[in-house]
This record gives sequence, C-alpha cells and structure tokens, in this order.
Amino acid sequence: MKPVFYSLGFIFLVFITLALRPVPDATEDQCLITAGIVVDVYEAGTHDINFRLEGSDELFYINRGLESGLNLSEIRAALVGQKVELTYPKHWTPLDPFSKTHHLFKVQLGDQVVFSQFD
Repeated sequence: MKPVFYSLGFIFLVFITLALRPVPDATEDQCLITAGIVVDVYEAGTHDINFRLEGSDELFYINRGLESGLNLSEIRAALVGQKVELTYPKHWTPLDPFSKTHHLFKVQLGDQVVFSQFD
C-alpha cells in the first residue's frame, strides 16, 4: 500500500511543479506571433489586460498590465476593431493543457508598439 501512496505523491509533486513554473523569458525571435482583429479588451485576474480576437477561442493577456501604467480605456478605444499583431512565448502548463491562454510580450498596431516587454 505504501508504494501506491509514494507514487501518487510523486505524481502530485510533478504536477504542481509543472503547473506553477513561470512563463519563460524569451527573445523576440523565439516567440510566436499571431494577428487578428480585436473584439474585446477587458480587465481580469490581478490587474491583467485581456484581449479576445475575432474567430479565436484563445485568450491573450498582459500580466498585471494595469499595474504597469497601461490605461484600459485608452487601449480599448485604440484597439477594438483593429488588426493587431500579438507576440507571446511558447509555454505549456497542465493547467492549460491545450495552450489556449497566452502571456503577451508585445502588442503592435501597424507600426505602433502599444506594449512591449522586450528591452
């Protein structure tokens, strides 16, 4: 019976380790890029700014964007209905097994960079 408990404990520990690992730092050329028309921008989580793209079931967010000085009303007014380019790292966690939620490193509207986490 003890081996079963040890096995379950080990599996649980691995799950927690994978689930709580941070989003990796990445250079811009290591990131994935998607483009689409913004249909909604809203606050969620801990001062996160979330983006929904037309025809996509994925969620894109700027982690603690409101704490970093971004203004939700201004971003919403500028981006809703506009085609944007979103840059994010490839990241997998068991809490999001199909990788439908993406931490944004860069938001670009045409030639204008709205947000960038890159130096």
